[in-house]
Amino acid sequence: MDITWNGDWFYANRSHASVDRYIALGLHELGHNVRVTNIVDGKHFDPKNEGHKLIKSFTEKKFDSDYNIYKFPSIKSAKEGPKFNCLIHGDGSYTFSVREKGLIESSFITHLWLPTPEQAEIVDRLLSKKVVSPGVDGGIDPKVFNLNVEPFDFTTMGIKKETFKFVLACDGVQSTSNRPFGSFRGSDIAIESFMGGFSSKDHVCLIIKAAKGTGIVDSFIQKTESVFPDHAPIIKDYGMEPHELMAKKWKACDCMINPIRDCRWEMCCLESLAVGTPCVATYCGGPKRYGKEGIYFVQPSVVDGDLCRSRGDVSLSRDYWTEPSVKDFREKMRHVYENKAELEPFGIEGSKHVLKNWKWIDMSQRIVGFFEKGE
Repeated sequence: MDITWNGDWFYANRSHASVDRYIALGLHELGHNVRVTNIVDGKHFDPKNEGHKLIKSFTEKKFDSDYNIYKFPSIKSAKEGPKFNCLIHGDGSYTFSVREKGLIESSFITHLWLPTPEQAEIVDRLLSKKVVSPGVDGGIDPKVFNLNVEPFDFTTMGIKKETFKFVLACDGVQSTSNRPFGSFRGSDIAIESFMGGFSSKDHVCLIIKAAKGTGIVDSFIQKTESVFPDHAPIIKDYGMEPHELMAKKWKACDCMINPIRDCRWEMCCLESLAVGTPCVATYCGGPKRYGKEGIYFVQPSVVDGDLCRSRGDVSLSRDYWTEPSVKDFREKMRHVYENKAELEPFGIEGSKHVLKNWKWIDMSQRIVGFFEKGE
């Protein structure tokens, strides 16, 4: 099968690039002829990385195909005629904006693939002329994320070995009028739950991991300190890092906090489970889909399609917003902290489940299945 993948990220250490790179490599591994176009992150190409070199070799191929996969904004180049012009939308939240709706409606896209059933249901209502399918998900590379990963030494960052370590993959964007801090990933809920639930007397810390530091995180912490001045330590760990290092850091932590408000996929939670580190997460989106083991779920206290508008989000597709309770997350985090003995076996079961069902090659095979079935 000749398959053309049009854009966008392939080389960078970020989740969007992981989706493109690993699924394209998986299609190649399954014996299909893969062509790649419209790469936007060429500056991140690593000539020592075998996967990068393979992707680059795919860019040198020239052929037309009935099987085409697109990412934003490359859908503008989609041509009329092929049986499949498929848009695959990232690994995370489906922020379905007015602009994106217009681009899709005016393009020759024939199919739209989304990670979660909630996302597919949302967009199916908005794009009645398109074929919308759930199930093209994020995955993990079992060579990188597995139980045998050597944990990172956090003593190099001043954290004692015996300190219980919560970790938060934090929103890395500045707060704006239409995207308040924590609006998608619930970082504000995680930070407030921790600061109000753990004092300086507890042997615990919260590690905030983000691609880049933003003043909004510091501002939120300072604001919350006025209510909880005697909170346990918060460690900021900013910077884009290779997956191999991220695997070690997830492994070295005791528990990841994931209070998402919408139906995003949350690759970080999947990666954490793969290395055996349990998560506390909202029961929605990706964690609900892949978290049969290894996740302490918090049921959202409110599910309301109008929440996005009350928070100022102008996206069209925020019907599946939830508002997890700070009180519920705080109680679940205390339970995890006070029952550390149960974490390791719980995490092992989570890793087994993820490694069995959510590898990148599984996602590549799923795409081939869609093509073969005409979906």
